[in-house]
Amino acid sequence: MTKERSIRHKYLNYWCSLPHDILKLIAEKVSFVDCLSMSKVCMSWNGILGEEHPSTQRHGLPCLLVSGRGNSETKTCISVLENRVWELKLPESCGKYCWGSFCDWLIMVNNVYSHEIKLIKVNLVNPFSGSQINLPPLGPFFHKMVLSGLPCEKNFMCMVVQRGIFGLAFWFPGAKLWLPVGKKKGQCQDAVFCNGSFYLLDDRLNVWKIDVRDIYSAYYGSLKAYDGALSQIKTGFYGAPVQNLWNEDTKKSFTYLVESVGKLLLVRRYFNLKRNKWIETKKFEVYALDFETLIWKKVEDLGDEMLFLGKSYSTSFSAKELGVGIRNSIYLCNDPMDRLATEWDDKWDDECDLRHVIPKKTRLRTGVKNWGIFTFGNENNDKPFCFRGDKNMWTDTWFTAPSWWCCRNIPPIQRK
Repeated sequence: MTKERSIRHKYLNYWCSLPHDILKLIAEKVSFVDCLSMSKVCMSWNGILGEEHPSTQRHGLPCLLVSGRGNSETKTCISVLENRVWELKLPESCGKYCWGSFCDWLIMVNNVYSHEIKLIKVNLVNPFSGSQINLPPLGPFFHKMVLSGLPCEKNFMCMVVQRGIFGLAFWFPGAKLWLPVGKKKGQCQDAVFCNGSFYLLDDRLNVWKIDVRDIYSAYYGSLKAYDGALSQIKTGFYGAPVQNLWNEDTKKSFTYLVESVGKLLLVRRYFNLKRNKWIETKKFEVYALDFETLIWKKVEDLGDEMLFLGKSYSTSFSAKELGVGIRNSIYLCNDPMDRLATEWDDKWDDECDLRHVIPKKTRLRTGVKNWGIFTFGNENNDKPFCFRGDKNMWTDTWFTAPSWWCCRNIPPIQRK
């Protein structure tokens, strides 16, 4: 062994013997990319940083789960920070659709029949820890599910949104059935959980607030008298960001509610429909709710934040926390024209089954990208932003691969 190699080996042994608590403390202070690189220093560090442990932090890798029902025990995923395709072992998803997600939890559904009545069976699945929660079956007339947080958190709750009318239902651990709530005029376009409350977007772009504590209070406080009326649960009301915004190009825009570092954002995505086949996204507008004045304020710069938009789930990340990515940006994927549809509807069912006959590599190499990036301030660029999506292709689902799993299974990400 040469002198140089001897010195390098000596210092490597020194770093490998670093106390576990200190190593974990360092990992919590650095970006996700640096933590991933640290895990590859030696087997000791990889074992420590790859330890599985519950975490309420969204520290991990943002990825897309490719849509469609398949009979395989693996699901195709896309790591958007490096545009790499990889396979996720997920036996629990065989023959099922992904309805949405929250962090590293997926909402999986499949159609079942009970006495000739069509129902959907819902499971919350964590593909990384192997945990699974079975929920009571639902009718097929719900188009979105929102989780209040991780299932291990206190006062965890699920909310489903009915299509066609403004109707809701809630489930929480210990409940045998869904708790129906509603109904009122209008339709719910999107929903999100933020700061202890569910926020719902109606078809006029008004936002409604329902506090989780009020749901428990209405149900347990007057259990015998509860009749499922929305009036028995306190609701807050926040008007649209701009007067008459709801009827401005409503047919050529998507609207999302997003929780971002404790802020409630309303995001408008404007597009053109080409040849009745392609959806070409052109621009975005973002509004933030001022919780003190209850006024929507237009956001011109997202700062360090990166928004990830999708029909089934929208979220945000810190570019600094990730250590790679484009700050002040919106990551988007293809969304279908019908915002109230579900992937297991009959008209989508045939499309999805047909796509799974096509080899995965061929399907992912089509001219339509699975995702794109819009960066604020790019209006002066030579090439204006445009994201083209097939309106007949179902959207993929954003989820987070946790840092401990990435340390075990994913090589270091190359900085750009």
